[in-house]
Amino acid sequence: MSVWWNATESIVKLEKKQEVTYYMNIGDKVQQLRKGMGLSQEQLADIVGVSRQAISKWETGQCMPDLDNIVLLSKTFSVSTDSLLESEQDTSKKAIKVESYIRSNLAKRLFTVGWITSLVGAVLLVIELFSLYYIKNMEIESAILRGLGYRQETWYYASQSPMSIIFIITGVIIVTGIAISIYSLQKQGKLGSNL
Repeated sequence: MSVWWNATESIVKLEKKQEVTYYMNIGDKVQQLRKGMGLSQEQLADIVGVSRQAISKWETGQCMPDLDNIVLLSKTFSVSTDSLLESEQDTSKKAIKVESYIRSNLAKRLFTVGWITSLVGAVLLVIELFSLYYIKNMEIESAILRGLGYRQETWYYASQSPMSIIFIITGVIIVTGIAISIYSLQKQGKLGSNL
């Protein structure tokens, strides 16, 4: 029986401790906002329609303003009721959560941009390879018609301008896409930083 009583007593103390912390958070905010506006406790009490002692108790965490007074306080200080009621810990947790979602979404978008860039580069490379054979065949037909010699190697045409520049640009596009994808995977933590 005493074990159960001690456990219950500990839970009640813990709950009371959490309530005091909660009251102190709103009390600290009321005090900070009141002082920020240059108001005394008496002046704020007059505006809200309560006694100076009530303001003092709110600020010291001895009690909490009721809902009507919270609404009046929010209007007086030009802040939302949420900002009065939320604890700093809740606000910072939400900010951290939002920041982690933003980072995660950015990393996913970067990954998408990276693989799309690589895919575009690969498609361009395939088109360029087919165009080499087309250029070679056109050169062969032209050389035959003129009675001149021609080269059989397709890669010779790849080394000639402007094809060599086009291949270099395509290579840069593919490598850039791969680099963006790897960077985004590292940001997501899905890839070790040993690359």
